Amino acid sequence: KRQVAVEREEEEARRAEAEEKLMQKMADESRALKANLVGKRRVRREEGKEAGLGFKFHKLPNGQFEVSTVKEGGSAYKSGLIHPKDILESVGGVPCQGMSSIALGDALMGREGSTV
Repeated sequence: KRQVAVEREEEEARRAEAEEKLMQKMADESRALKANLVGKRRVRREEGKEAGLGFKFHKLPNGQFEVSTVKEGGSAYKSGLIHPKDILESVGGVPCQGMSSIALGDALMGREGSTV
């Protein structure tokens, strides 16, 4: 009985430590995201018109991003390279796994006419 109690306490301590690390990671990501957004918005106003690629995406439970819809007539549609249900692996050589939806959306935006 004593061994079971010790193991239970150790397991609870590991869970509490993992939860604390997760909360810290989320707080750090939130702060970084806010700092990033303020900087990017300022830069975008100065650089001029921004454009997307003409598709929407959503984050799956496993952290991957899946294309939801492709806008007819948009850049993605015209290229024929992006289709609904496609998984977005990387943008500009940077892996999408682990990105927030906002960070990925920002990475996909660019000056009108630029290449992504």
